[in-house]
Amino acid sequence: MLTSPLPVRRSPHFDLHIDRIGRGEPVLVIPGFGCGNWLFKPIARQLQPRYSFLLPDLPGMGASPDAGCDYSFEQLADHCHFLMQRLGHPRYHLIGISMGGFIAQKLLLQHGEAVASCVLLATTAAHETIEAIPLLDETQLHAMYQMEPAAMVRANSEATVHPGFAQRDPAAYQLLLDQRLRHVAPLRSLLRQRRAVARYFESPVPLHLINNPVLLLTGDADRLVPTQHATQLADQLPNASVTRFAESDHWFFWERHHETAAAIATFLAGDKATESQAE
Repeated sequence: MLTSPLPVRRSPHFDLHIDRIGRGEPVLVIPGFGCGNWLFKPIARQLQPRYSFLLPDLPGMGASPDAGCDYSFEQLADHCHFLMQRLGHPRYHLIGISMGGFIAQKLLLQHGEAVASCVLLATTAAHETIEAIPLLDETQLHAMYQMEPAAMVRANSEATVHPGFAQRDPAAYQLLLDQRLRHVAPLRSLLRQRRAVARYFESPVPLHLINNPVLLLTGDADRLVPTQHATQLADQLPNASVTRFAESDHWFFWERHHETAAAIATFLAGDKATESQAE
């Protein structure tokens, strides 16, 4: 386990477990709400010959302990950046998935000079030109955790993957269910994440200040963060492009993992495409 202390604003205790896959150019991958680093590993394994993926479990997720108190995404972005510095990566690529995209935006604003390029998957932003998305409140999260775990996982998965995924790739769909059931987040840590999300949406993010190359990936049938959010984000980011994946939902990077890996590899290699559609 690779850990580091938080150099600034140390009220929360961040002790992040990190897995490394590959030995090439460093890529920091920040996972989404309630998920550990397992959700990106299938793609990381496809790309490992060229890239070294640093995959943290966020506080309370996977093998990382709870932060001990509430925190902000600014604090977590600082910690992730300084951790990369301590690991010997003064410059690196950045990937943020869903909620991880919120943290990635903060990191780009606070330490953008260290980020060579950024990929944002299935995400949105707090901005006056971008429509809000519905969020589960704490009462709803408490109610969800009253469900039997397997039923909760299946219900959450059915709400975030394309209805055709189970028929198209039943083995991959079952693996997703198994992984989500194996890694159910502790409710206490999930509530801390939810509060950090609420704080994130309190103030608009100055997206126009992010000059790094950004690739926005989205499923064309995403019900949680509809695909137009990628276009709205791209309109505000000075150096952004969009790729959409056909017949895929919020978890398109599992549903279309080969196509997602190919899009990421092309972008990280420096071939910055304009808006495109992945069939």
